[in-house]
Amino acid sequence: MKRVLKYYLRNLIPAIIILILVGLLFEYLLTEYSKKQNTENNSHIIDLEFRNLSKLLQEPLADLFFISNRRNVSTEDYIIFLKSDFFVFSQSREYYQIRLLDTLGNEMVRVDYKDGNHVIIPDSLLQDKSHRYYFKESRKLQKDQVYISKLDLNQENGQVVSPLEFVIRLVSPIYENNLKVGYTIINVNMNDFIENLVQGVELKKKLLVFNQDSINMSVMACPECTYYETTAETPIFDELTERYTRKALDFRKVVEDFNQHHKTNIALHNKGWISLVADNKIDKEKIWIYRVIIYSILTIILLSFYSFLVTVRVQTTDHKLNRSMKEVLKNEQLLSIKNSQLESFVRIASHDLREPLATIKSTTKSLLDYENKKTDKIFPKYIDFIVRCVDRMDGLTKGILDYAITGKSSNIIRIDMNKLVHEIKLDLHSTIKEKKAKIKHGHLPTISAYPLELKQVFQNLISNSIKYCRNDVPPVIKIEYIETAEFHSFHIIDNGIGISESDRESIFEMFSRLEKKPEEDGLGIGLAITQKLVMLHLGSISIDSNDLGGSTFTFTISKSLDSVV
Repeated sequence: MKRVLKYYLRNLIPAIIILILVGLLFEYLLTEYSKKQNTENNSHIIDLEFRNLSKLLQEPLADLFFISNRRNVSTEDYIIFLKSDFFVFSQSREYYQIRLLDTLGNEMVRVDYKDGNHVIIPDSLLQDKSHRYYFKESRKLQKDQVYISKLDLNQENGQVVSPLEFVIRLVSPIYENNLKVGYTIINVNMNDFIENLVQGVELKKKLLVFNQDSINMSVMACPECTYYETTAETPIFDELTERYTRKALDFRKVVEDFNQHHKTNIALHNKGWISLVADNKIDKEKIWIYRVIIYSILTIILLSFYSFLVTVRVQTTDHKLNRSMKEVLKNEQLLSIKNSQLESFVRIASHDLREPLATIKSTTKSLLDYENKKTDKIFPKYIDFIVRCVDRMDGLTKGILDYAITGKSSNIIRIDMNKLVHEIKLDLHSTIKEKKAKIKHGHLPTISAYPLELKQVFQNLISNSIKYCRNDVPPVIKIEYIETAEFHSFHIIDNGIGISESDRESIFEMFSRLEKKPEEDGLGIGLAITQKLVMLHLGSISIDSNDLGGSTFTFTISKSLDSVV
């Protein structure tokens, strides 16, 4: 527990720093993404409102076009007709005003809509509009042309009407016999449209409205409405930054829509437009929601990652500990083997090596007995006997040395047993050919072992099976493999002379010789070395007789060596 806690604390500060940096990065990316989404959404909303505005102006344009092309009576009769006609239009459309102006700018007919009532203005209250900008522009109109004014406030007698009336004026000239005789003007009520924009009634998005003079009509339409955090943030059109989405509707598009729908060919005389602006700023509440979500997710990821790291670290430590324990057990087994081998050395030193020395000593004393006697025949015989004893002792010493240095030349690697057996067949080719031996085996595994030592084990056992074969019977050697939970088990089965019960007990001891073939050359250390090499692989070796009359050597290789590779 202390180890885990220490590991957490040591990495806590860098992790927190990384968490904050990643969180800030994600917050920035999400904020930018939200701004982009807001911009696209605002652009879509503005386009929808522009379509609504175009639809709003289609009916007044149709009425204007209809009225302006109906002059077919005398002037006095036409004025009477228009008063009645304008009154009907005003009742059905609720236009602020429908007017007829002469070519000098004087009102000839006017119908107003006020407080829910439609009123034909008396002649005495008609006004001179020759000074107004829309009349000055309208004087330039030709036949089949229309003038659409900027979004403006309605004025009477030079004063802005209160409460404010937002209007767009549509003007069309009236011609009689190709002579311009007046102008029809419709003041379209824009109050409801602007109120919907500035308060976000339909699309839940407040929009700013600018006319073509870049005047902010929204503030006039709803001075109590809060568009921004402070009054100082109320933008001027020319100073709008990337924070805002702004688009303009060109009134030519309105006329194009009208012509397409009504199959007409009227033209817009002037350049006019209306601009809508939306704020792309993200709500603070949304930013805080982003932060909570981001840092919650990052915290969960961080804790999960740390949990994973600690788990891996603990598992790695446990794995190392297990390997160390296995290494200790292996070394303990090897130490036990070494102790056993040391006891064997003691036995050899006390018995096998002393035996030729005792023989030499006894022979030498016998020679002293013949000191004053004739020794022509006896002396060479004893000398030859002493030499053979010395040779035997030299062989024993060499065998002990070979036994002692066995298993000190290689490291554990992965070994393909099929290739290893093939190499042994090549090494023993002459002997196999001479004895007409056959070596059979199925598919053998790939295992972890000491390469040179394992090869010597197989070569010793195969050589032993060929060496101790029956007279006039070609040796047949079969290699079988059995896998268990802890060991790779190999069986070397031959059809040789077999093994007696007495030999079975001592065959793996140093300098042991078979009773059945004592005349065979050798020191009797091959199987002792084989046993030592098998024990080096943390396995065991044994011998039994088989149904063929021969012997079966069984030895195992520990699977724990896999962890050493």
